[in-house]
Amino acid sequence: MTIVKCTKCARMIHYAAKCFFCGAAEGFSRIADAQVHENAQKAFVAAQKLITQGRFAEGEAACTEVMRWSPNSAEAHWLRLLARSGCRSDGELLLSGVSITEMSDYGAACMSGSDAEKEVYLNVGRAHARLRETLSSMVSSKCAAMKKRLEIPRRLGELQQQVAEKRSAMTSAWISLQQYEQELKQLECGCRMQLHEYRQALSDAQMAAMDIRADIENKDEISENEHFTYKTDLEAISAMSIDVADELEKISAQHPAKNAGAELIAKRDERKTFIEAQLKELKAFEQKTQAFIAEIKAIDAQKEALDAMISSGDHAKLREVLGDANFDRAVQYACAAK
Repeated sequence: MTIVKCTKCARMIHYAAKCFFCGAAEGFSRIADAQVHENAQKAFVAAQKLITQGRFAEGEAACTEVMRWSPNSAEAHWLRLLARSGCRSDGELLLSGVSITEMSDYGAACMSGSDAEKEVYLNVGRAHARLRETLSSMVSSKCAAMKKRLEIPRRLGELQQQVAEKRSAMTSAWISLQQYEQELKQLECGCRMQLHEYRQALSDAQMAAMDIRADIENKDEISENEHFTYKTDLEAISAMSIDVADELEKISAQHPAKNAGAELIAKRDERKTFIEAQLKELKAFEQKTQAFIAEIKAIDAQKEALDAMISSGDHAKLREVLGDANFDRAVQYACAAK
């Protein structure tokens, strides 16, 4: 392969219709031709022609034939690198995305090549590295711009504020609900205790009345004094029963389901309704938060996928995602930098 120097960008390149670094199509100064064993010359010329025609398997076989006679031929290794990469030129090699620095032929070419040959290989290798770095930077910038459009700091601030407000409201609601429940419980316990006492008083009155009746039934005659005494006792028992019945009615009126407890029940139910509404809002809030997190994760996943494309050299897919203009700009930058 003929090595020339581009008079426009001053880089060493393999002769081509134009310099893939700067695009110059003329002004190349001839530096050197590849040197191989005379017995391998024919195979070397054939290898160049086959690879230029895209007949890579045949070109690789021709390179192997050259290496039989010139095992240290740097250009034979370079040609085989092109063939194995499925590229017809150094320019195609740059665009292919193949990680040439990890290929054994690249190392062999750099080790055994002349100064001019090494400079050509290193120029291509550096352009490959810069292109990868540039694409990686573009991917990072693209994903950073996508996250910026999400306004993450502002939305996170709003989410944190909403969480704090809802936490405060729920805490207050639970405290007041517990308070109303406790007051209702105390009211009910008081009513139960009074009810038990008055029921016991009624039972005692009933037993006293039964005792008087039994005492009367066991007597054949009742004196006037005894009749007055029985009458007085029965009136007292009756009066006490009426008082107890009145108190029982009052207790019934104080039951949590009625007047005295109605206000507490209304307050308790209002707190329950409020808490249920807050729980519904929290569920919607959680869905909103999860959707926001999913947006961030989608961007991170896209960056991870694009980084994988860079690592694997999937330039066709990268061009599709980044756009032709951005991808071409990355190539131009990689080629322009020295």
